[in-house]
Amino acid sequence: MASRILGLDALRFLCALCVVQGHLRLGGYLILDKLDEPHDLVHAIRVAFNQGFPIPTGPNAVIVFFVISGFCIHFPYRNEKKMNFQQFIVRRYIRVGIPALFAAVLLYRTGFIVLQDSVLWSIICEIIYYSIYPVLMMLKHRFGWGLVLAGSFAAAYTVIVLHSGGPYNGNFTSFGTTFTWILGLPCWLLGCLLAETYSKFRSHGRVVQWSFRLGIVSAAAVVTTLRFYAEVGYYWTQPLLAILIFFWLGSEIAYFSKRRPWMWLEQAGSWSYSVYLFHAPVSIYIGHVVGLQFGMSVKLLLELGAVLVGCYLLYRIVERPAHLLARHYVAPNRQVRLVPEVTVGSH
Repeated sequence: MASRILGLDALRFLCALCVVQGHLRLGGYLILDKLDEPHDLVHAIRVAFNQGFPIPTGPNAVIVFFVISGFCIHFPYRNEKKMNFQQFIVRRYIRVGIPALFAAVLLYRTGFIVLQDSVLWSIICEIIYYSIYPVLMMLKHRFGWGLVLAGSFAAAYTVIVLHSGGPYNGNFTSFGTTFTWILGLPCWLLGCLLAETYSKFRSHGRVVQWSFRLGIVSAAAVVTTLRFYAEVGYYWTQPLLAILIFFWLGSEIAYFSKRRPWMWLEQAGSWSYSVYLFHAPVSIYIGHVVGLQFGMSVKLLLELGAVLVGCYLLYRIVERPAHLLARHYVAPNRQVRLVPEVTVGSH
């Protein structure tokens, strides 16, 4: 249980930055909006960028979060027949819930009234997955991951078919808090499957691995294009995108088993959860403070700097203490062997 999976923290931080970029639209304001000629080339670059190429859009990055989360939760228990559910669930609620509650207050104070309009929708899904994880484990031991995954995909697309008849809304959260977690469950379960099968992936060279990365970014760009140009909502395509993410992450784990990632990026991944939770209220607050004193480019750079500094400080003040508190909780029932938390990821 002392083994550490390298690379996933770095990828989580990059995905968190994709979410920040999508909300601030840094690339558009700082670079693309300043380009003029040649017109056709500039237009093509802008279209590609807006569809998530070469920087994937935030909604697709969240699907990566789901898969990595399933991996991190199941990794310590992948060889276990039983688990101490009380310890598991209390630790998860403390670890994820305390920062989320703090973020909810900040989000509300900066204008986010509807849950589905904020990043907290995915945290609600995560908490549901933690709560039903023992049931999922029992189903896995009884039927195997194949049938469990097939059932989750069937449930997700049944929800889509039954609820997609109204006015078009291509967001993954279109069906509200009641059903969104069902759509994300196949993505999360693919992460659980990856926790058991990651060792089967073969390490490739740098050129091949970058081709895989280019491929997953291209697939994500296609998903975004379908959402905005063909009225094929994210809810149709992102569970399928998660399958490709499963294979891509497996290749990344194998790749980084032979080559160490940039350690500064890997270390930054330890506070990517705070970046995801707090970037919106921090940027909004700084934007109000700065006001119209500077041009848009300077204003966005100030917001980005405030997000990085502010989210790191909130990690130290809020997330890190919650993490330590969760780790120190030990359930009184010792009949089942206590399993230490996985050493990758925040979820």
